[in-house]
Amino acid sequence: MALTGPPQLTIFNPVSKLFDAVQTVVAPSGPADAYLPVILNSEGTIDASVIAALTGDVTSVGQVTTVVKFQGIPLVYAPAPNQGDVLQYDGVNWTPTFAPASVAQILYLDNTANFSHKTWATTPETATEYSTAAVVTSGTSPFTLESFYTDAGYPDITLLPSGSWQFDWYVQSTDTSGTTTFYAQVYKRSSGGAETFLFDTSGNTQTLEANSNINLYSWETIEPSFNLSTTDTLVVKIVVNVTGASQTVTIYYNGSAHYSHVHSTIGTQSNAEVTSVFGRQGAVGATAGDYTVAQVTGAAPLASPSFTGVVSIAGVLKDSTGATGAPGQALIVNAGATGTIWSTQAGPTGATGGTGATGAAATGATGATGATGTTGATQAGPTGPTGSYSDPTIRNVTGATYAAQLSDDGNVIVLGATGMTGVYVNSAVGFPIGATLTIVQGPTGPTGAGVVSITGAGVSIYTPSSLTIRARYSTVSVTQIATNVWIAAGDLT
Repeated sequence: MALTGPPQLTIFNPVSKLFDAVQTVVAPSGPADAYLPVILNSEGTIDASVIAALTGDVTSVGQVTTVVKFQGIPLVYAPAPNQGDVLQYDGVNWTPTFAPASVAQILYLDNTANFSHKTWATTPETATEYSTAAVVTSGTSPFTLESFYTDAGYPDITLLPSGSWQFDWYVQSTDTSGTTTFYAQVYKRSSGGAETFLFDTSGNTQTLEANSNINLYSWETIEPSFNLSTTDTLVVKIVVNVTGASQTVTIYYNGSAHYSHVHSTIGTQSNAEVTSVFGRQGAVGATAGDYTVAQVTGAAPLASPSFTGVVSIAGVLKDSTGATGAPGQALIVNAGATGTIWSTQAGPTGATGGTGATGAAATGATGATGATGTTGATQAGPTGPTGSYSDPTIRNVTGATYAAQLSDDGNVIVLGATGMTGVYVNSAVGFPIGATLTIVQGPTGPTGAGVVSITGAGVSIYTPSSLTIRARYSTVSVTQIATNVWIAAGDLT
């Protein structure tokens, strides 16, 4: 049903009372099937309280109508749209998105286990919502809350395109001071498990709002292109910084309400081989329709093309002066270097003649061996410099937990508080391969057996027993034998 032009209200069958109210029923003029009865109040104006509310893709409050869906799919304006953005379906909602030359791949944080962490998926899983939470202290900051890995074999490209990366993450915190921050880190991971840093958004950290709500944080960063191997996967990590009291920070993903995701640059640049000439580059072969004689001879000249392989040209080829060449001539750059001209070139150099026979030459007889000389006197060389040595440094630590530092490498960490429960090894510290941490449950440390655990953030720690220190006075060593791979040995339970 469609109404055109401003409605003209015409009273029909006036009544003085309707549903126990003194009102008048009116309808717009027009075809009989276009009548839309409304109710006038005693002042002769439309009574908004009796106008039916709109439902479905539009809603209304009184006479104000708002479009909230497209074909049943919600419109979500977060982040606020910028000029040039388009509406893109992210698997759940229509959202404003920067419009590149082609559609970028959205990567979703997903609860599926992958490489001992979570999955960075290409499709959303909307059935169940999940989250990762951790208590973060200033001592453990910067703290990697969670890591998400793309599946093996993805993205299967050799160049990660440059452009805009947009992060839309749902995060919650117990911090009411508004000082806790977080940012994203992106790595590539080789088939052997080595992770190489690509970029992060630490220059645009997000400050958690001073409430306990699940808030949406949206931000973007412009990054250059990065070289990849076709066997590389991608990794994204959420890194949290706490400056005051310890806070519980939670990131949400999956489901249809708090589906954290990232608009990547994957798909914004074709990785296919170039197959034509104009405006393109690469290894190309001439095919029908790539160019015409007029384009080659000057009507629409090629702009310094570069060809590999065999190129066939049908028609007449002219130089920069418009002249056609004679048989045997070649196009060369003229003396002024302003174009090419046809020129007759010298013929090719003839083949090298054969090598003449080697002349006869007799070798003279070997002379007699001379007498052996006397042995020279033995001389003592200078004494080398004295090597340096220093005793390990003893670091007494207190507090509920302790995060190992780079300066602890080769030194001794003494747990000196009875309430201590854990020692953390964080991948973000950047320990070198071969780094060794010695941990002693000191005489003033925890008294119980098996109360102190050794755990890692972004690392894997292996031991033939457990990762719990046996008792007071126990000594344990932890050594990094490969990137983010540690071995624990000593007095463990």
